[in-house]
Amino acid sequence: VARFLDFVAESLARAAEQAREVLYTEPEPEPTPDDGA
Repeated sequence: VARFLDFVAESLARAAEQAREVLYTEPEPEPTPDDGA
């Protein structure tokens, strides 16, 4: 059980890090040029 909990904790930590990277990197490459046109 301890091993399973450790695996879950690691997977959650990795998912959180990936989510942070995605959230921080997504809004930057979105200039939305359609509004200018």
